[in-house]
Amino acid sequence: MENKIVEHTHHKQDHHDIDSICLSAQQVDTMPGYCWPLDISVDTELLLEGWFDLFRNLGHSYKSIVEMLRGDFVEKYKQLGNPTEPIAWDMNLTHYPELTGDDRWRKFRGTVEWIKDEGGDPKRASEILSEIKNTYLEQLIKTLFEHHAKTFNREFKGQLNVTWVGPGQRYNLHNDSNLYLRYHIPIITNPNAFWIFQDPVNVNKYYKMHMPLGSVWMLNPVDIVHTVVNQWDTARAHLLLSEFK
Repeated sequence: MENKIVEHTHHKQDHHDIDSICLSAQQVDTMPGYCWPLDISVDTELLLEGWFDLFRNLGHSYKSIVEMLRGDFVEKYKQLGNPTEPIAWDMNLTHYPELTGDDRWRKFRGTVEWIKDEGGDPKRASEILSEIKNTYLEQLIKTLFEHHAKTFNREFKGQLNVTWVGPGQRYNLHNDSNLYLRYHIPIITNPNAFWIFQDPVNVNKYYKMHMPLGSVWMLNPVDIVHTVVNQWDTARAHLLLSEFK
């Protein structure tokens, strides 16, 4: 049996018994061809240092900026008539050339559908935040750009953002048909924050996998149904580089 798109709307919970799926899922360290670690080393101390440097450069504390970003999604959920807590929220690290100030990292966020509804296009997010310059984040991003060019013989053109998945939250089971690929770099995580992948042949079989700190991952989000489950008491944060179709 071929795998299929299970759900597409990330921010409205589906009907799947995710607890039973998590309990029955087979633990794996990688999913070759679908999600696998790259041979790129990450200094976790420098990553966190660059992470907090970014917020200081933006003139905010980490706590205040997360509250602000999450608050935006609380309001978005209310507009959509969704009374639940936000599953996830994000922050743009790339922006449209015409945007200035806080709009650079605060506007046109969330799902592709949300972005398009606001008149945006994630493929236009071509400018990297100037506040990232001279931080370890910039160094790591450049390393990934070089890897991408060498591997695919093309320049990376896509969106960079940080995505938090809230404590006790999960996405729907889905695949991302609007992407070519996505790179993941864990920044704040715990083994209780993990991926669930549906077997591409047997849709009743699932795999469970954690992306640990200090690693860089390639995700093929098109050809496998997946979700993120955060059973930790802290929001999980990943740096994402997404190449859109």
